[in-house]
Amino acid sequence: MSIEIVKLEKQEESFLIWIDEDQSFKSSQFNALLSPPGIKGEKIVHSSVGPAEYIEEITTNEGAFFLSEEFDEWAGATIYSDDTELMNKILSLMLSSGLYHARQ
Repeated sequence: MSIEIVKLEKQEESFLIWIDEDQSFKSSQFNALLSPPGIKGEKIVHSSVGPAEYIEEITTNEGAFFLSEEFDEWAGATIYSDDTELMNKILSLMLSSGLYHARQ
C-alpha cells in the first residue's frame, strides 16, 4: 500500500505537498528517494512543543526545500519550496518510487 499525497498546491511562486498523519509518512524513507538531487545538508530551522512541530531546511545539489512535520491539530508532513522546478522533480521522484500516490 502506498502513501497518499493528500494535497498538491502549485502557485506561480511556490509548490506544496501535504501528507496527513494517517498515511504513516517517514522522513527517512522520503530522504532515501532524494539521491538524484543529492542531499547536501539538513538543519532544523524551527521546533516547538505547542503545537508539536519542527521544520527542517534540506539543501540539495539543485536547491533547497523545507520539510515540516506537525504532530498536533494538523498532524502530517508538508514539503514545500519556492523552487517549483525542484519541487516538480521531488514530486516526480515520489510518484515514480511506488511509495507515494496522489489523491484522485
